[in-house]
Amino acid sequence: MSDPEVEAAHARVNADIREVQDRAVRVEQWKNDLESAVAEGRSSQGRVRVRVDLSGAVVGLAVADSLASRGGLAVSQAVVQAHNAAQQSMRELTEQLTSRTFGSSESTAAVTAEVGRSNPGAATVAENAPAPRDQSPPGSDGTPRNDDRGGTW
Repeated sequence: MSDPEVEAAHARVNADIREVQDRAVRVEQWKNDLESAVAEGRSSQGRVRVRVDLSGAVVGLAVADSLASRGGLAVSQAVVQAHNAAQQSMRELTEQLTSRTFGSSESTAAVTAEVGRSNPGAATVAENAPAPRDQSPPGSDGTPRNDDRGGTW
């Protein structure tokens, strides 16, 4: 190999090294972005806000007093709806962050699918319905509370 060929080979190797180093920085930033990602969903009337992390765990919940006063079933329905919306938002955010780093690739599809398994967003109120009214916590007199006043205990 002549000197120009050696120099050209060194230049290619150095360019490859810089490319790998740049990619490592991008991947580290992507990992940090995903680990700190939080997505929010709202119920259809906006009275409940749920925030979830990458795993789908609830990290924030806000329920409007006007909804809380309507009782457990109304709150349950709105919370499940907002949680499903938050999980959908997390799936979309993950796909956006991943495709920005890796483009449309098998890696993007695999990461998005994995987050989809952690954030299915398929819960329904029937699956998560509260206990029947006759089994609600007792009132101050020890009898079951069977009214529609709502509130908290």
